[in-house]
Amino acid sequence: MPIQKSKIVKNIWPCFFLFLASVCWGLGTVFTKAMLSHLEPGCLLSTQLMASVLFLWSAVFFSEKKIKIKTKDIWVSATGLLEPGLAYAFAVTGLAWTTASKASLISTCEPLAILFLAVVFLKEKLSRTIVIASFLAMSGVLLVLGNDWRSLPEMQPGNTFLGDIFIGIGTLCAAIYVTVSHRLLQNTKPLVLVTLQQSWALILAIGFWATGFFHVLNISTEKALAVPSLSPQIWMQAGLSGIIQYALAFWFYMLGLKKMPASIAALFLTLVPFFGVLGSMLFLSEALTLIQALGAVLIIMGVLVSRLTE
Repeated sequence: MPIQKSKIVKNIWPCFFLFLASVCWGLGTVFTKAMLSHLEPGCLLSTQLMASVLFLWSAVFFSEKKIKIKTKDIWVSATGLLEPGLAYAFAVTGLAWTTASKASLISTCEPLAILFLAVVFLKEKLSRTIVIASFLAMSGVLLVLGNDWRSLPEMQPGNTFLGDIFIGIGTLCAAIYVTVSHRLLQNTKPLVLVTLQQSWALILAIGFWATGFFHVLNISTEKALAVPSLSPQIWMQAGLSGIIQYALAFWFYMLGLKKMPASIAALFLTLVPFFGVLGSMLFLSEALTLIQALGAVLIIMGVLVSRLTE
């Protein structure tokens, strides 16, 4: 009995951190959507990552006593080019050519992709309970998205198959990032790893912005390094959204991932759309349907069922 209690207590903090990461990603998406009415993709992504990196480096210097970053650590942390680097770059590009509902449905495949990668590359065992929990949670995600799935067959101008491919590539980059980062965490502290990874992502984002990547693809009117004239309040809000969606979300996720199998941690990603919808209700005045509420219940059940394997 004492052993079981100790085991439960030991798993509380990893679950709590993974839960917080889901909240940050869900609400961060809502805030980013609001910011897109003021800033174009390249400028917004660079601003958010810049604020996130400054926040993380400040946290490193204030919380870590003897920081020793080896050259090997810098190169290993280049996985940040996958996410939030390439993952978000491809997502923005894909969204320009396809619908948001398609992008949301495709991105829900990330937990399943992580499960597959964890089994193949991390040699984790995929139990029947995990499979059931995964499909239960994924079903909940589809319900949370409501009737958006009905728009999949529509092929309106701009909804090209190439856009869907970009969303899929971005989702795959994110899945690979989570899987690889699980192994890297064995030798690197979560905060240090996330800080270095997002520094790489910032370099990539600025590179895309500097070369007018989004402008060349005709998904933005901005040219290379075009900076709009906005009030300090808007810039502060953009930076805050970056800290929430990148710094805090990734840091919390790494803290949870360090103590949890990648296949279990992946299930918490299914909570992100739920908090995204909840945030939309609170901040964007969007309504939550009965079907979406049922989906939220299924998501939570899926996460709870996954704990039966511990």
